[in-house]
Amino acid sequence: MDYGFAPGNGNIASLLRNFFSHRNLTTLVTTNAVISPKNIVTVEQFIGHVNAEVTPLPIGSILIGAHSTSGGTMVIPMFIDITTNKPITPTTYETLDLAISNNAIKIPGAVIGNPPVGTHYFHIRGCNIGKAPAFLQHLKVALGGGVNVTGPKHFYGISNTVNLHRTNIGIFEFMCYEFSVRSPKPVNDSDALVAKFISASNAAATAGEYRYVNGTQVPDARWSAWIPKIKNMKKIKVANRVIRDAKKAMIAGTLKTPVGEIQSLLDVMQPVRARQK
Repeated sequence: MDYGFAPGNGNIASLLRNFFSHRNLTTLVTTNAVISPKNIVTVEQFIGHVNAEVTPLPIGSILIGAHSTSGGTMVIPMFIDITTNKPITPTTYETLDLAISNNAIKIPGAVIGNPPVGTHYFHIRGCNIGKAPAFLQHLKVALGGGVNVTGPKHFYGISNTVNLHRTNIGIFEFMCYEFSVRSPKPVNDSDALVAKFISASNAAATAGEYRYVNGTQVPDARWSAWIPKIKNMKKIKVANRVIRDAKKAMIAGTLKTPVGEIQSLLDVMQPVRARQK
């Protein structure tokens, strides 16, 4: 039996808990499963709950759901700070240093077998964390070395799947392309933004960042197809409408543009939204 844990609020956390609860041979551990005297909100408490309450042992694998980044950050607390009595979040490489020094999240031998019985995994469901192998290796050490740690190398998505009658028929996991550019000055219109993507995708130093999974480069014409025509980037409602309408079409089954391209549009516009807030 595998065990899943996805603490926190928000739509993504709720979808992950729904996914774990319906996944074959998987038990969801919720934050209101009491571990005296506190509810389960950290990975340390989750591991402690499995060790103390689950029978039979050893278990199969662990699934953790949390927002994460390619820089090696997870928005999930590993343990409680004894000085503040509050969860430490986000989790960084330095947080794992602390976890290793006090064995905070070391998985007890009984949970996976001592020595480990079979192959066990600590699967992370979160964006891009697989691009930070040093973080994953450090997390494996913090967990005691008895599990293999995995994480997506791409933008991770999860969504309810509905039929034409709007009835929920399951959970859909998917990966998306995520392309981005950085600019020291504000980008004022979509033409300028398209030009920056074309320039970056053709530059020798960064060309490798703008490729499809089959290794081919994103064509120059694709950027203008993805990015809607906007004269003034402050009018972000236009981009929001494009994305909203695309999502509606995806649900209705009438969208001809690949899902990954719509997600790329969202990612392209996200930095603009953040700057205007």
